Amino acid sequence: IIFEEKTAFAIQVGMWQKAMRDGNACGDTVSVIEKRNGAATVVLSDGMGTGARAKIDSAMTCSIMEKLIFSGFDFDSALKIVNSSMIIKSTDESIATIDALNVNLFTGKAEFYKAGASITLIRHGNEVTVIEAPSLPVGIISRVEFFKAEKELQTGDIVLMLSDGATVGDCGWINDELISWNTGSMNDLACHIVRLASLRTSENNRDDITAVAVKIK
Repeated sequence: IIFEEKTAFAIQVGMWQKAMRDGNACGDTVSVIEKRNGAATVVLSDGMGTGARAKIDSAMTCSIMEKLIFSGFDFDSALKIVNSSMIIKSTDESIATIDALNVNLFTGKAEFYKAGASITLIRHGNEVTVIEAPSLPVGIISRVEFFKAEKELQTGDIVLMLSDGATVGDCGWINDELISWNTGSMNDLACHIVRLASLRTSENNRDDITAVAVKIK
């Protein structure tokens, strides 16, 4: 018999993807990790380039992160192991970003970890906060560090994580869409953002697009 404290919060996660070319694999991978200590983690990885090779790199990154975080490793230690694995994976260059959201479901405290990742938007009421900072992806150099940020989330807040295929050019429209969103599931929101992002990209700037929407409940 296992007795566990009931968490104050839960998360609803929705995800949508679009490959650069129809019929190709999307080079982005998403993992959702729910641990028994009241933490929930979402990881988005974007492999270098597009298609099957990018998918292999992002899937490997997410798979290792998922196993390590679930086993109790902290994020900095997991990052070092993933980075080393990518460097020694092959003689060819293997590069992938890591964008991680870790939510304490007892307190609502959210930790954001970025290694070469695109922007993250947080909607609280009618305000949107953007988390963005320069950082290196894994697989380039032997020493890499996360950019870290913390926020206190409340019921009804929405976190929107994106691969860089969705953020080509001006991203103000994403802010507007997130503020105005008031119906549908998180899958619907992610699909809506991916569809609009695809329409806004030119043929020369196309990339795999992934949106992950996380709502605090």
